[in-house]
Amino acid sequence: MEKFNPKDYQTLFRLDVEKGRVTGMLSDFIIRGSLGPANPIITFDGKWWTFRLQKKSEIVLAKKGLRIFKSKDAYSNMRKNLGSI
Repeated sequence: MEKFNPKDYQTLFRLDVEKGRVTGMLSDFIIRGSLGPANPIITFDGKWWTFRLQKKSEIVLAKKGLRIFKSKDAYSNMRKNLGSI
């Protein structure tokens, strides 16, 4: 495993756990889901659940998203798959 450097990561979003329920299942779904190729990490400091992506891996997600949105079939398939979750 590489040495962790917080400067290599960008916060994508944070959730205040007092205002909403954050579960291990949600965390697992996000980490193993479509954002997985960007080497995400999730941290929790007792109040905030924070989701971060590795900066150098963001291009992987951008290319994947571009392929999906450029193809009507790929986009339709993605929507169907999301609807079955």
